[in-house]
Amino acid sequence: MLKRPKRLRKLTKPKTQKRKPKKKPKRLRRLLRLRRPMPGMNKKHVPMRRCGGCMQSKPKSELIRIVDDGETIAVDLTGRMNGRGMYICRDPECLEAAWKKNAVRRSFRRNIEKEQLDKVYDELKREEKEVSQ
Repeated sequence: MLKRPKRLRKLTKPKTQKRKPKKKPKRLRRLLRLRRPMPGMNKKHVPMRRCGGCMQSKPKSELIRIVDDGETIAVDLTGRMNGRGMYICRDPECLEAAWKKNAVRRSFRRNIEKEQLDKVYDELKREEKEVSQ
């Protein structure tokens, strides 16, 4: 029987199924699974927010959130209310600074009635007193 030339043999070979990628050895898989995270990677991310009074960035848990839902303004102690929010420190000096700078009006980008603002500031002062006791 006559042999075909190599170039013709390649053209006439039947197509084979694609090979599956080889699995890593069991030992290696186990080692990869047990690998520990790199140093410094296990620290949890802490969300930071800027205070409207002193303009310093602090962890979100240290600040009080004020929310504007379009109609009213309220103090949000849970941090989950709907609406545009701003943050103020629990420090009375920051509260005074925010009051003088009209920080609440500026951050919500709208005019707010003085009665609503007074109500919010009174509530914030009560919160500060409860926390300090």
